[in-house]
Amino acid sequence: MVEKNHKVLQQVNEEAERQKRQHEIDEENKAQQEFTKQITNMHHLVGTNQIHSVYNNPYEPEENRTKICGIGIEDHIKLQFRST
Repeated sequence: MVEKNHKVLQQVNEEAERQKRQHEIDEENKAQQEFTKQITNMHHLVGTNQIHSVYNNPYEPEENRTKICGIGIEDHIKLQFRST
């Protein structure tokens, strides 16, 4: 009886952990989709060769620029704009 209870408890814990991981994956995918949606609407903020953008200030060191997932915001915008 004790062994059966232990086995059922272990299965419940494994299922709870699986559901937790799946929820985290779903939330991450949802956040990525929202980010992509927002960044797609920002193509007008990309700089040109003549005029720098607010995200690509030539006077700010590269290491101080805002990055998301290790990629600069302007690079995200350019990548998204190219893929559409």
